[in-house]
Amino acid sequence: MRSSGSPGRGPQPGLQAEILPRNAGFGNYDRIEQSEFAKVLKENIFLERELEGAKIEVALKPDFNLLDAFKIFDTRGTGNISVQDIIMSLRDNLGFDQFTHDDVYLLFRRHDSNNDGKLNFTEFSNLILPVSKEYAALLTDRPDFYMSRSVPPSQFFNADTRQEFRALWAGMFKCERACEVLR
Repeated sequence: MRSSGSPGRGPQPGLQAEILPRNAGFGNYDRIEQSEFAKVLKENIFLERELEGAKIEVALKPDFNLLDAFKIFDTRGTGNISVQDIIMSLRDNLGFDQFTHDDVYLLFRRHDSNNDGKLNFTEFSNLILPVSKEYAALLTDRPDFYMSRSVPPSQFFNADTRQEFRALWAGMFKCERACEVLR
């Protein structure tokens, strides 16, 4: 077999067939045709971009901040949010019910990094913050507003911000469903 390239230069084009036979399996992916897999992956990338856009929209709302957003779900003040807290608070505090229990479990499966069945403030922040550092900084620098004024969580944020926040949750659940197809 010929060398796959000169030292320090990496593999040379045209030698790939010698290194990897055409009928080499791709593990679990050999059940799915490559084109279908590429289509699903492309859709997931599109959904992740859409989700980032929704996170940015929320970050641009001047009355939105992470502390109040967390408090909407941490109604008992434990410093952690359970699956049930998310379900109840989305319905009761945000008037959002376009999700299933499975959607919430998928979200926890991905974002509960210490696997304790709860989201702490850091895990919640990672869920809500945009990837873009500039937009994330907008949120991390904002102090709370509503919870320090004894406003009920169901009245946190103005109507437009609440609508954007609901859209963000819808996008997160849609993304989690799409990611589950790849898992």
